[in-house]
This record gives sequence, C-alpha cells and structure tokens, in this order.
Amino acid sequence: MHNDIRATLNYFIYDFRFTISIFWVVLCSSLVVLSIASLSLDSIVRINTSLAVYIYAAIAGFSITKEIFPNCIRMGATRNNYIIAASFFAILLAIFMSAMNLLVSFIFQLITTSPELSNLAIFYTLDATTLSFTWFNHFFIDFVICLFIISVGFFSSAIFYRFGLIGGFVNLALLGIFILIPNLRDLFIDFVMSIEGRTIDLNFGAVTIVVITFIFLTWIVLRRASLVQSVSR
Repeated sequence: MHNDIRATLNYFIYDFRFTISIFWVVLCSSLVVLSIASLSLDSIVRINTSLAVYIYAAIAGFSITKEIFPNCIRMGATRNNYIIAASFFAILLAIFMSAMNLLVSFIFQLITTSPELSNLAIFYTLDATTLSFTWFNHFFIDFVICLFIISVGFFSSAIFYRFGLIGGFVNLALLGIFILIPNLRDLFIDFVMSIEGRTIDLNFGAVTIVVITFIFLTWIVLRRASLVQSVSR
C-alpha cells in the first residue's frame, strides 16, 4: 500500500514539475517586465502574485484526474491509493506554491524599495484579512486558499471524467444556482468566513472541513470510474 501511494505520488510530481517550472519562469519574467515598464509610468502599479498562484492551483486541480487517474490505475494503483496520493500531492503542491510565492514576494519587495521603482506596490491577500502581517501568515493564508482551490478543481475534474461534458456542465449549473440563491450562498460564506468592513476573517477549521468534504466526494465519484474517460454521457 505504502509503495503504491509513494509511486503514485512520484508520478504526480514528475507529471507536474514541467508546468510548475514554466509557471514560475513566466511569472518572474512578467514581474521583471512590469518593473521595467513602471519606470515610464507616473501612476501606482499594484501587483498581487498570489492571484496568479490561485489561478494555477485551479488549473492544476482540474488537471489531476484526466490522464493521471487511468494511467495510475493501469500501472497497478488502487482507486483508494490514488485518492490518498492525490490528497498528499494537493497538500505538497499548496505548500510548494505558497513557499515559492513567499520567496518571490520577499525578493520583489526588496526590489521595490529602490527609489526608481517607488510607483510599484505589492498587494498581499493577507492585507484583506484580520491576520497580522507576518511572513508565516502570508504563507499560511496562501496555503489554505491554494488547498481549497485544488480540492474544488480535483472534484470538478472527477465529475467531468466520470460523467462527461453533460455531467460536468450540470455540476457547473448547480454551482451557479447555489451562488444565485442568497440564503444558500450566505450560509456557506458565513460558515467559512466572517466579513468585517473591508477585512475577512477566515474560519480555517471550516475551510478544512470543506476541503475534506470535496476529497470525500471525489472518492465517491472515482471509486467505480472507468479507465476510459466519458465524453458525452
């Protein structure tokens, strides 16, 4: 069991390492270009690197099932071990992306202290919360949000894989209905966070419960899934 989980986890890491490298190369290059471009601008340029990380987390979560699931099962992994390995990978990916974002933000902040780049300003997700500004809190808030987004993306990818486009779009339609119904939407928002003026106080315990729930639902969807992705049904 442990060998299967470790092998599947290594497969995840090997499969995603190229896209992760490309992401950070593109992001760092974009920051350099923005820094150079800001020299000719008079207005304040605000940058939030965390937003790019969250977008990648959503894409990565949605990419977990499509090809990796059938390949891992064909190579001998059980569906239960696959879910466990995917969960560990989601945690490791959230840790790595948050740590890298912390490092890039720290370096970029040092660069922006230059008088020539005084019109560059970094906006941190942490600034929108009630947490005090520390580098650990910066890492922690990014980690929690990344893990939440990856788990949602993982569940969505499982729905599309198991039930095809129709099932996937039905899932998106149900999500849209959920968002449009004020009572349900507000109930969920109040469960995971409280809003005080312009700041947000995240309920980390509630977010953890939501992440575990999505992982459990993903297991339910994939435990009897075929090795051939459904296209239309």
